[in-house]
Parts: sequence; structure tokens; C-alpha cells
Amino acid sequence: EAVVTAPTCTEDGYTTYTCECGDTYVADETPATGHVYDDDADTDCNVCGAVREIIDPNDPWGKSKWVKIAVDSETIDNEKEGKFEYSWDNDPITRWHSNWKGAHDVLTGENTISGSIDFTREYKINQFSFLPRQDDTGWANGDGVVTMASLYKGTLNEDGTYTWEPLAEHVEFEHNQDWKTFHFEEQNVRYIKFVAERSVYDGWVVVSEFDLGYEKAEHEHVFGEWTVTKAATCTEKGEETRTCEC
Repeated sequence: EAVVTAPTCTEDGYTTYTCECGDTYVADETPATGHVYDDDADTDCNVCGAVREIIDPNDPWGKSKWVKIAVDSETIDNEKEGKFEYSWDNDPITRWHSNWKGAHDVLTGENTISGSIDFTREYKINQFSFLPRQDDTGWANGDGVVTMASLYKGTLNEDGTYTWEPLAEHVEFEHNQDWKTFHFEEQNVRYIKFVAERSVYDGWVVVSEFDLGYEKAEHEHVFGEWTVTKAATCTEKGEETRTCEC
């Protein structure tokens, strides 16, 4: 008797042969078919319904889907300056600016200005970066460059509030237009809170862009004790080996 098991999207097919005596064996394997999609933009397999994630090479961290949770201060001004959302629009010329329109929201040394973001999904990261303003006009005085900040990872509670735990606190950064990066242990993060604590020139807070990062650490071998893997004889040398935890 021969029973055919058809291949699926992810598992090989095969035929099971059964003898009259009851013994069986498997043969005639056929490869898995792989998922079937209508086109490069289709996310659902036509056969099994599996959902795939499509990564945009121009937006690998899915910033087009990020959502503002809250912000202490932002300027509602124009299409280039002001809103908190401008700090993740993949455009380094636009920028989040603490409110200067009808207000004077600046860092005084006794306060902070923060903003929090929902990435709408978890990302495995160990870096979070921010880019100071890149426009020539504001950079004449280094306006709003954050030179000390903290970073927190959030957990959404059942009542809709957030609990924030530190990833990096009171980190100092140089006063220039280069990317500033927080480094921390690998984390799965969906909610993030950026807290500006000090800035240059009148205490404004200006950020052109936020970004995520993941850098795989180089593995450092940790070897155990020597163990005898081959005993010595009268005529042959023995062997000892050590094994890394990996």
C-alpha cells in the first residue's frame, strides 16, 4: 500500500509504503512548494494564509507606521518645523522643535522635555539615535542641539498608562550636527521615551530624525576545563580538548 503525503508551503511531501507484514518505509520525497503570493506587495500566502513582513529598503525600521504617544512640547508651525512627528519622517531637513510659537518651552537645568513613540510592533535593538537639526539657518548658533538625554523603554498597562524603565540615563553628547547614539543591552522594544535634559543655545530642543539600530556583538569564546578525549597508550599520544559554551 502506498499513501502519498502532499507537500505544503513549508514541509516536504513523501510517500509511505506499507508491506503486508506491517513494515513501512518512506520514499519519493518532493520538496516543499514555498508560499505563493500574487506579487511583491502581497502579504498573505494564497495557499496557507501565512502573513509575511515586507521590509521597505528605504524604511527598514517601519518609521512610516510609528505613532506619537505623547510629547511635552512641540511647535505647530509649518511643513518643515515643529511637530514631534517630523522627527521620524525620514527627512533630515524637517525637525521637531519645542514650542516657540506663543510660548517659550526651553530647558532650564531644572526641567526636561520628552516625547514618546509607539513603533506599532516590537523591534530587537541595542541602539537608538537622534540627529540634530541640519538646516543652515538654525545651525548658525547650534540652536537646540541636545547635549544630554535619557532613554526609556515602555510597557503598556491595562489601564492605558505606561511604565517606563531606563535603557540609558544622563548620556552626554557632543555639540555638533552628527548622529547621537544611545547604546544599551539587546532589547525587544515597542514603546520608547526620549527625554532631553540639556541643550545648547537658549535651551530649545530640536531633533531632525530618530532612528533605531542593532549591532550584533562579536562572540567571545569562553572555554571550559581540559578533558581527556583520547587516552594515551604505550605507543600513541593522548588528546585533551576544551569546549566553548557556545
